[in-house]
Amino acid sequence: MHITAASRAVSNPNPVALSWLAAGAVTVLLVLKLQLIFLQNINWDEFFFLSMVHSALRGDLAIALQTVHVHAFYWLPQVSVSEVDQVVAARGVMFALQVGTCGFIYLVGRRLFGPAAAVFGGLAYLTLSYTVDHGTSFRADPIAAFLLMAALWMIVRDRSGMAEVVAAGLLTAVAGLVTIKSIFYVPTLVLAVLCLTQAQRAQRRVVELIVLGLTALAAFGLFYIAHGASLDGAKNIHAANLVAVSSAKMIQLDNLFPRSPYLLNSMFGDPAVWILLLGGFAAAVATAASGARRQRGFGLVGLGLPLLTFIFYRNAFPYFYVFVLAAPAVLAAGMFDRFARSHGQNRKFHWVVAMTMVVLAMNPIGRYLRNDVDRTAAQRQHIDVVHRMFPRPVAYIDRSSMVASFPKVGFFMSTWGMESYLAAGRPIMRGLLTRHHPVFVLANIDSLRLDAPRVQVAGTKRYRLLPADHAVLRENFVHHWGAIWVAGKHLTASVLGQVYQFEILIPGSYTVESAVPVMIDGVARRPGAKVMLDAGRHTLVSQTAPARIVLRWGTDLYRPAETPISTQLFVGFAVPKK
Repeated sequence: MHITAASRAVSNPNPVALSWLAAGAVTVLLVLKLQLIFLQNINWDEFFFLSMVHSALRGDLAIALQTVHVHAFYWLPQVSVSEVDQVVAARGVMFALQVGTCGFIYLVGRRLFGPAAAVFGGLAYLTLSYTVDHGTSFRADPIAAFLLMAALWMIVRDRSGMAEVVAAGLLTAVAGLVTIKSIFYVPTLVLAVLCLTQAQRAQRRVVELIVLGLTALAAFGLFYIAHGASLDGAKNIHAANLVAVSSAKMIQLDNLFPRSPYLLNSMFGDPAVWILLLGGFAAAVATAASGARRQRGFGLVGLGLPLLTFIFYRNAFPYFYVFVLAAPAVLAAGMFDRFARSHGQNRKFHWVVAMTMVVLAMNPIGRYLRNDVDRTAAQRQHIDVVHRMFPRPVAYIDRSSMVASFPKVGFFMSTWGMESYLAAGRPIMRGLLTRHHPVFVLANIDSLRLDAPRVQVAGTKRYRLLPADHAVLRENFVHHWGAIWVAGKHLTASVLGQVYQFEILIPGSYTVESAVPVMIDGVARRPGAKVMLDAGRHTLVSQTAPARIVLRWGTDLYRPAETPISTQLFVGFAVPKK
């Protein structure tokens, strides 16, 4: 089926004028979006994504799947010592990719519905609140969205041939290495090849589909092997095992709409966008059900199929929308085209379209203009303090590798990670401390708060550390500043002359913080003295009682005089607000 531009054009020139207005709105939104790159709170996933780059540079990145992006970002450590600045620089790349994604949404929409309608696809994509908040986040989703929309354009573009199909296969392979959830776009690409290409004969379309599949599989395998060879092969985790475990965890057919609160928040927060998306999907289904244009209809349905992943995908968090709504956004252009054909001669139609554009743009523009507060300030402050405390990298514990240039100890404390940890039911912290000797804890999640007993820790009970693990951390770290805790001991000598025993799990030089002299391992130590303590049992005797003693790891560790801006370092996912 050959789709000419003439057959797609709307009969009234006024919709074209409206499309220019929509293009202007897209431009304004992109310009305003630049400020979020610098001001928006950095999500834990972004630090984790950055940590893979540093891990690869250190030579200890052990997973080849979903880490291929590291090769494109080896330059980030040269930007600044601060991980915040590195993420901001990476967000600049994500911004460029989002501009590219919007460009491909437009090009695909132009090919299918004409230029007057195509710009509304990009407008719908950019104005969704979750896309506003996470469209330039440094994570896999913007990268995969760009690659897959580029692949889709290669397939449906005018004069598309075998070279474009091969290019689409290569782009799809790279997207799969960036994130395995790229598989959600496979039905979209398959239907695009079979139903939306320029090929006139069915046999030609089948050949193109075979070439696409073989190219994607071969390139995926070759790229995976090449990337894996650059890592430590002895520790590299096999892709099949990772895919199997991830699929079992992420695909939840027994728990439909696992992230429904986020979906409902989006639908109620951005109703105009969802009317366009779902209306365009419904129109595509109607076209597929008709006799005359059924083939084209099935291709359009393919654009909307990623929407069905909300039914079963566990990690359909707000950042997922950046990835999953790129292809369905094209159907918003189809919605405009459908109404333009039916009502383009009606003057009320133009008012309805203009008001729809105002509604679409008003929410994100308001969010941009209100977002003039630097929400990275507390994160930047804590990271700067850590780098002044430890000029050279040391091992530490935190939620998500926030100090990405340092080697993190322990698992990634995402919801998935915490659920797996709690399901295992085995305490792990004592083993981590004795093997890896982390010298500080960055309490950037409630589970790591050590200033209160475990039962008083804020947050949901389901994500607390096991009692034994929380107790080990409280016994072996002391508060230093803000959300930073360093290795140390709180000791109390309540009886004069009595020998008290304590255990050191993290060896090193400790500073004695006490109002009176004490005996440690039989040697007198004055307040402020430095004492080298090996791992194992030690003794303490105080010359006065009662006495409180703090042993703090390190010598003259930097501690700012000013109070921290905030100890809440992550603000969580934004909920659309009107």
